[in-house]
Amino acid sequence: MGTRSLTVMKQADTEYCVLYRQMDGYPEGHGADLANFLGEFTVVNGINMTEVRKIANGAECLFAQLIAHFKDGPGQFYLHPPGTREMWSEYVYTITVGEREEPIMFKVETAEWTTSEGTKDEKHYPSQTLWEGDVVDFEPELCKEE
Repeated sequence: MGTRSLTVMKQADTEYCVLYRQMDGYPEGHGADLANFLGEFTVVNGINMTEVRKIANGAECLFAQLIAHFKDGPGQFYLHPPGTREMWSEYVYTITVGEREEPIMFKVETAEWTTSEGTKDEKHYPSQTLWEGDVVDFEPELCKEE
């Protein structure tokens, strides 16, 4: 059985979309994949043709590049509308992009599937924040559940 996760893509308070990953959603898998991909980027406002850094022309450009990076065929990754949270996911990754040249912020949360009867039925978001900060500082081994 796969470890499901959601990746929420935001700029400030505006949520653009949610990417569902069906397997390998744990911090050492999807969390590390996201951090490795995002850590190389600088978000800019306008493209300079002599630019040598790996850039995204705003949050929308970064999110489009992220989806293109992960989605390489049928299955595994699915795009959902803003606000989607009910996908039986064990982890929720939130990417928040600020203004140009600001760090890309990254948050890792868990969710619990429990009811008052103790059965796994309803997801409560978030259950616990495991890590939050600049994506370049992310270390999956620090994501320990209490």
